[in-house]
Amino acid sequence: MNLFEIDKNIERALDNIQVDPETGEVTGTEELEALTMEKEKKINNTAMYYLSLLSEADAYGTQKKKFAEWETRLRKKAERLKAYISESLNGEKFNSDTIRISYYKSEAVETDENFIPWAEKFAPQFLTTKAPEANKLAIRRAIKAGQTVEGAQLVEKSNIQIR
Repeated sequence: MNLFEIDKNIERALDNIQVDPETGEVTGTEELEALTMEKEKKINNTAMYYLSLLSEADAYGTQKKKFAEWETRLRKKAERLKAYISESLNGEKFNSDTIRISYYKSEAVETDENFIPWAEKFAPQFLTTKAPEANKLAIRRAIKAGQTVEGAQLVEKSNIQIR
């Protein structure tokens, strides 16, 4: 589905373009480049095709969110039913021609609000930490304020915008 009326030759040529997912290398542009028409028409149609692809991707994203909400709702309902069955059976096994319910033992560690402060002081091996990550917003602010930040710099880029 295209939102724009795109020249069929250009659309076919654009559909044949491939992008290597690992390297990002673009191949198959020969057909587009071989089309003999005005550069302006080629650019215009290619940009319209780009916007059309983004629109289609947005539509899939919207559906993905809906499906995720439905999945969450169904999983919560299933968990409530599982809890109801567990309460009803009260640890007893259940067998029928189609269903078999049994229980198994497991162990889980539970901590309270006093654990983290205690572990920070006396047992840091019981804690996990995320790997450090650059806070780029703070770095940008510091550099713009005139500070020197070792190993970081502001780089001006030129980014294309198609609307």
